[in-house]
Amino acid sequence: MKNIFKILIGTFVIGSLAFLYSCEDEDKGFYDGPELASFTNGTTASYFVQEIGDTGFEIQIGFTTASNTERTVNFTISGDATEGEQYSLSSTSITVPAGSTVGTITVNGIYAGFTGQVDTLNIALTGDNAAQFDSTFSLIMQRYCPFLVDDFIGDWTAYEVSDYDGEYPPYTVTFAANPNGGDTLVTSDIWPYYPVKVTFDDSDPANFIWNIPDQFLTEDLGGYGEARIQDLGDGSFSACDQTMTIRYRIYVSAGNFERSTITFVKD
Repeated sequence: MKNIFKILIGTFVIGSLAFLYSCEDEDKGFYDGPELASFTNGTTASYFVQEIGDTGFEIQIGFTTASNTERTVNFTISGDATEGEQYSLSSTSITVPAGSTVGTITVNGIYAGFTGQVDTLNIALTGDNAAQFDSTFSLIMQRYCPFLVDDFIGDWTAYEVSDYDGEYPPYTVTFAANPNGGDTLVTSDIWPYYPVKVTFDDSDPANFIWNIPDQFLTEDLGGYGEARIQDLGDGSFSACDQTMTIRYRIYVSAGNFERSTITFVKD
């Protein structure tokens, strides 16, 4: 378990950096290279296949140039997902309409094809118009697991790495139901023994997030006065794997007591 009464790690230091920008006009010019196709929204994504109402996963490609004629981009498939068992495709090639620079293909997951496994579908653009950059896309597919807040009640093992002190030994965190209800749990084990409230948001099936809202922790922490806790951005969690990860900080008026990344695994 961490020792919460440790020396304050630094104070806020206010500094400034000066960035100089040229005021000279630049000739930005226009692209006049070859027409090349590549994936436009990254090269990897996760797709959680839903049993009811699943609309598939849309993958977009884009050309470097426009054209007044329709264009077709071919691709190859690899990976451990099997067509007809875990997925189907909306087409065998990607069509970019005349006057447009983008085209799409939809991967439709087959819910019955997934149990507990995670399968990957790799799509590689082929042909003379395939770019040498961003020309492969990996789609990680698995069955959608709905979030049930009661499943997250109980003991978890915490694996924490402090920005200041490095890795802590694993320790146990117990989450309990919020007496006020809702998709909120409470624990007194992250910084013992101060109650901390956490919230969950499963509105995006492909991006479950959770948070530690900015909240009061204690009136005095190690003689530095009132301490508060808050996340440092949305955390992620998996209802299938029952894992959670988040970055957070403990702070007082003088600065931070802790900045840390913590991962929870359900016992």
